[in-house]
Amino acid sequence: MEKMVNVYFFGKKYEVPQSLTIMKAMEYAGYQLVRGCGCRNGFCGACATLYRIKGQTELKTCLACQQQVEEGMYVATLPFFPLVKQVYDIEKIKPTQQIMMQLYPEIYSCIGCNACTKSCTQELNVMQYIAYAQRGEYEKAAEEKRIAEQKEAERKRLEQEKIVEERRISEEKRAKKTKKIIVIVMAVVALIVAFLIVLFTIIIPDDKYNDAIDQMSKGYYETAINIFAELGNYKDSKNKIDECNTAILDNKYYNAIDLINSRKFETALEILGELNGYKDSDERISECKVAILDIKYNTAIDLIEDSNYIEAYEMLVDLTDYKDSKQKYGYTTSWGTST
Repeated sequence: MEKMVNVYFFGKKYEVPQSLTIMKAMEYAGYQLVRGCGCRNGFCGACATLYRIKGQTELKTCLACQQQVEEGMYVATLPFFPLVKQVYDIEKIKPTQQIMMQLYPEIYSCIGCNACTKSCTQELNVMQYIAYAQRGEYEKAAEEKRIAEQKEAERKRLEQEKIVEERRISEEKRAKKTKKIIVIVMAVVALIVAFLIVLFTIIIPDDKYNDAIDQMSKGYYETAINIFAELGNYKDSKNKIDECNTAILDNKYYNAIDLINSRKFETALEILGELNGYKDSDERISECKVAILDIKYNTAIDLIEDSNYIEAYEMLVDLTDYKDSKQKYGYTTSWGTST
């Protein structure tokens, strides 16, 4: 955002952009310039202006179209006064000393103070022009003008070169700054990427791994297996999955053994059937089946002794060839019939 300064036009305060000339600042503040604005290029002198900077005692003069505003500038334009405007046909007059005296007699009032040259914003040798005009040496005045134009052209060229050089320096600084920013951004991006790599390949997997180990130590093997499976080849996750599976089989196996010892053969048989030959589970299955048949056989014998022949018969039929089941259910049939 452009910097603003406080200026005073005819005693009234205005805030205007610092880059403006006095004339443009007055228009920015709302003044409509009808007089005293002339060529706007620093030649005609119509915008002669007085100003003083707040806190300073020196009263300064300038052309409003050329002087840039400053903070605390108090501005007052010079009063308008009429000039005698000469009217002539340049094709009909001759460039003589007499015609100059006739049209512009005021130049012969020059006292040679050189104030006109010193105050010229275009750095023209004004007093020299007047001296040539007074003597009617118009060719010398023209040559002076030509030299001044060359100087002005050179000044503009140097000024343009300066602008180009300043722009080049500014662009170089901007490029260096941009390069520096890019380097910093790339470094930050690299750090972020490195952090993410560490996060997703070490920190998060390690947290998950430790969580899985914790679940495993608590006996939550299924949960641990799921976590280890997510970790893939991280550390010994695959081995841990095997350990968990083994632990699950062990739990089931020893649970089945406890059930066998508690004579809960049916439940033990279901669990042993899930072990797929783990340890001696197949032998244990055979033991359970025999134990179940033996329980049924003994129960049938007890029913026979209690004369519950029909129930005993139904149970012995299920036993098929176990021990002397056929003989027994033949016996229950005859007794049941006779009964």
